[in-house]
Amino acid sequence: MRAFEAAARLGSFTAAAESLNVTQGAVSRQIKELEGVIGRPLFRRSGPRLFLTEQGRAFADQLAEIFADLQQAFWNVQGYEETATVTISTLPSVATRWLAARLSEFDRDFPDVDLKVLASRDLADFRTGSIDGAIRFGQGNWPEVEAEYIGGETVCPVCTPGFVAEHNLNYPEDLLQVRLFHSDMEEGWQGWFHHASVVPPPSLRGPQLGDDAATMQAVLNGQGVALGRTLLVADDLADGKLVQPFPVSLPISFGYWFVTEKPSRDDPHLMAVRSWLIERIRNTLEGEIG
Repeated sequence: MRAFEAAARLGSFTAAAESLNVTQGAVSRQIKELEGVIGRPLFRRSGPRLFLTEQGRAFADQLAEIFADLQQAFWNVQGYEETATVTISTLPSVATRWLAARLSEFDRDFPDVDLKVLASRDLADFRTGSIDGAIRFGQGNWPEVEAEYIGGETVCPVCTPGFVAEHNLNYPEDLLQVRLFHSDMEEGWQGWFHHASVVPPPSLRGPQLGDDAATMQAVLNGQGVALGRTLLVADDLADGKLVQPFPVSLPISFGYWFVTEKPSRDDPHLMAVRSWLIERIRNTLEGEIG
């Protein structure tokens, strides 16, 4: 049962074997024996991926609670106080450009919670059981999850003060003469120029680095101008490291959402962390830095 619970939680026989310090074959054999005793399959495979059956999911959920109670009982008899771990998945850019700067504040507000951040551009997969919640950037139309809207986003040109002076950026059309960093957002430079009443050429050249954090680091190094998302550039604008050469912001179709599995778990630690993150993100989007 311990082998099955680990495989269900981690979504892999190999990962379960590593966590239990046994071989992958041992985990596979133990689960096969367990399925023989129960008389029905607990997992199904689809190509290389491993999924729990309906009965397997129900069994895994009950076992997870039982093992957690056993662990807590062990800690209690030793006199340890429980420290909760809340695992949040988010984009690398949000983790690097926004969340990292607020970890001291988080530790102050949640002294008994260890925050674990999984930074990935892939959508959080709650079926693995390794993620408690996620901050997603999109339109909120994801299946099989509960998504709470946090706030909308806008983009505006950002660069260093030195870049403005070096390239004499006095009017929006001056941006057509400098390096422009591009992103994979639907609303890009073409949309911004039209929003600023400038008719751009049909094709705008410039690099696309594939990650907003990398793009903003290049901009901070004085390499060009990018359309910065409010959440990702607010701190640097407040510190004066970046400036908006022109106060023209373009609303975009994507926003921020806090996502949990469906149905959402009634976990007090997760609920408290969710409220904290939502409040801080909204404050940043509304111009309150900190």
